[in-house]
Amino acid sequence: ISPPLSYDQSALGPKYNLLAHTTLTVEHVREGFKTHDLTLSATEESPFWLPLFGNMCCRLMAQPLCVLQPVISG
Repeated sequence: ISPPLSYDQSALGPKYNLLAHTTLTVEHVREGFKTHDLTLSATEESPFWLPLFGNMCCRLMAQPLCVLQPVISG
């Protein structure tokens, strides 16, 4: 009996290339939008290069786990 056919799950779906990244922490949670610096991962020689400007704008929100799950019961 031959094993069932399997396929590489990583071959499915869209492919992405990391061009830049940033790290946001709880200290970045604020009211309103803020500009955050990007660390560029790709160079102009990369075939996936985009002219990024070195920052992004977003609003980081956080919700305590106790809002979603009961912490104390009884």
